[in-house]
Amino acid sequence: IGKGLNAAFNRDKWLRRTLDEDILPVLRENLWGEGVLAGVQAVGAKLVEVDAEVSSPARARLAASMCYGVSALWLAALAA
Repeated sequence: IGKGLNAAFNRDKWLRRTLDEDILPVLRENLWGEGVLAGVQAVGAKLVEVDAEVSSPARARLAASMCYGVSALWLAALAA
């Protein structure tokens, strides 16, 4: 799923539950289009739900500061 979304999609076993309850039963009935659609709709709804959590300005600032810190360490190591 990706580093930033892993926690959100695995919280409360959401991904496993969505597969077991919404997607796999439909696929087992050989309704492939409907099963894929159910999965896409579930993931889309979850993305909307967690959007504020993963794209908050505070989180972006933290990520930027961490990148800056790592870059500074690399530069210091190269200069030594």
